[in-house]
Parts: sequence; C-alpha cells; structure tokens
Amino acid sequence: GAYAWLTRDVTSEVRQLSPHAGKAYLSVGWYGSWGGAQTLNGFSTGGRTDEQQVRVTYQQFITPTLEGNISLNHDVSANGQFKQGFGLLLRLAKIF
Repeated sequence: GAYAWLTRDVTSEVRQLSPHAGKAYLSVGWYGSWGGAQTLNGFSTGGRTDEQQVRVTYQQFITPTLEGNISLNHDVSANGQFKQGFGLLLRLAKIF
C-alpha cells in the first residue's frame, strides 16, 4: 500500500474566525493498496484485491494537548471487495 498527502497549515485563516483557535491543518490525499492474491491448495484462483481511495482531512488542536480530526474518504475503485461510496472518521486524541 501507499499514501500521498498534501497538507496546508490553515491556522491563520481559522484564527480570523476564532482568534484563540489552536493550530489547524487541511489535507487532501490518496491511498492505494494492491495485492491480496488468493490461492487454494497452492494454486492461484485468479482472485485478488486492490483499492484506490481519495481523502480529505481537517485537524485542529482544541487545547494544547487535545486534537480533533474529521476525515472524509471515497473509494475511486475497488476490486475483490466492497466499494465504499462514503467514509467518515471522527477522532479525538489526547497527547501526553
């Protein structure tokens, strides 16, 4: 598998709306995975899996040690598995 990301620091834009906001980032990316060749008793079945996905992520520090993250994704192509039309990930991370 492989990832490619472009990330931009949008802290100054966010602070125009909320002057006390923490660091904020906006990212766009691509994820691809290949492989998963299937065999039966040592013989290839011809089945395999691969996936191509695009992602958009916004992350911001809510406090100096608490980060919030929202990520949206969409499978551009998927073989050998279900194609995901829309994915949403919400995450809070506490940094010690």
